[in-house]
Amino acid sequence: MTHALVIGGTGMLRGATLRLTQSYDRVSVLARSRSRIEQLAARGERGDGVIHPLVVDYTQESLLHDAIAEALNDHGPIELVVSWIHSSAPDAHKIIANQVGSKLKQTGERCRWFDVLGSAMADPSSEKKNRIEEFLYWEKIDYRAVILGFVVEANSSRWLSHSEISAGVIKAIREDLEMSIVGQVHP
Repeated sequence: MTHALVIGGTGMLRGATLRLTQSYDRVSVLARSRSRIEQLAARGERGDGVIHPLVVDYTQESLLHDAIAEALNDHGPIELVVSWIHSSAPDAHKIIANQVGSKLKQTGERCRWFDVLGSAMADPSSEKKNRIEEFLYWEKIDYRAVILGFVVEANSSRWLSHSEISAGVIKAIREDLEMSIVGQVHP
């Protein structure tokens, strides 16, 4: 059974979450809003895979730990993580990676982690390097950065739409590059 995890999968990553149900038997989705995740799970029933809702605010570390443990116990090792984690939860990715990595050590499998980041991470002076170095600790997790930019249209710029973000994340997963940029980050 294949298993993916999407953190923040009911908003801008909604389309990517639904696409993942076509490739994975189980897609565990971590989100704060019960109604949004239940709506997503109902839509996901049209895909081949099943959406497993994890209703938790990832800033609540003990609840996050328990939710990831539940997903791992119920559906096995996680082969793919797509995360959109705000800076309000600086340890969330560590909590998740510790559990995912521990399970992978038991099974010998690997996981690809696509970390969706804001456009500020494209700046060479950003903390992106620190984030990448943190993931080197987990030997069974292959870290990938997906940086969100903007779109230039008619001499002005706009932020990416949710569908553009989801399509860009799916493309990044398909191409499996260490760093992908969705849109552009420089004028």
